[in-house]
Amino acid sequence: MEVHGVKIIQPFHASIRMTVQSSIFTIQHNPWKNLEEYAPDDYRKKDFDIEELAVWPVPAECKTGILENLEKVGINQRTLFPDLSGIASGLWQTEVLRSGKGK
Repeated sequence: MEVHGVKIIQPFHASIRMTVQSSIFTIQHNPWKNLEEYAPDDYRKKDFDIEELAVWPVPAECKTGILENLEKVGINQRTLFPDLSGIASGLWQTEVLRSGKGK
């Protein structure tokens, strides 16, 4: 199957991780090309599912505060990766944030 442009694929959720992350995927003409490099004007509207793509760089000094705020609203390693390794990473992350070692 030849793909023109970029198409968004909403798969069935084969795992709990896909469900909690509301997974979606893209398929594109050149899968090795960064999405940021695609120009929607180079394709017909029907071949390009993405209307706008934004990238938000996060300064290193802001990351701990952002993680703390996400933790307060229940978004963390444990909820995004609900398997044993996600739970372990989440517990470790919570302890680092509580101890203040992440600052």
